[in-house]
Amino acid sequence: MPWLTRDIEPLWIARYDYEPLWHLPPHVHDDYFQIILIVSGTGDAVIGADHRAFGPGQLLFLRPRLVHSLTAGPNEPVRTLDTKFLLQRKNLRTACRRLPSFHPRVDERAVALLEAIHAEARRHGPFSNALCQTLFAQLLLRLLDDAPTGATVRAPTHLP
Repeated sequence: MPWLTRDIEPLWIARYDYEPLWHLPPHVHDDYFQIILIVSGTGDAVIGADHRAFGPGQLLFLRPRLVHSLTAGPNEPVRTLDTKFLLQRKNLRTACRRLPSFHPRVDERAVALLEAIHAEARRHGPFSNALCQTLFAQLLLRLLDDAPTGATVRAPTHLP
């Protein structure tokens, strides 16, 4: 029996090293979100109709059914922390769909949460899945809180 609700369901998190000039062809994910943190290296990403260069400390936020591709630069490998997850709660899914795809400078607290999710997933403890869910909730709330004005649905200011 799960300890927490399945509002946020982490599917996996991993580190990847992409060799120089490696190319991920355009593709889509039908039902899940993906976050790619660029840990080191440079390259180009195409997300929807938007084409941008990326570098260390940047984050790509990929919504379901959004065409995307990645190409590592010519000089060094690109190292990423990459995660995929489902969102079952409608209002959270709606708010996350409004997040920008490119985050030019991600808050160090968001990076720390991604690192913590990765470490907990690798630990495989009896409560690792529940801990990852909780960390994911914090990460998504951090990204929503840091989003440009008007990009997200703001939480109500009164208690029901």
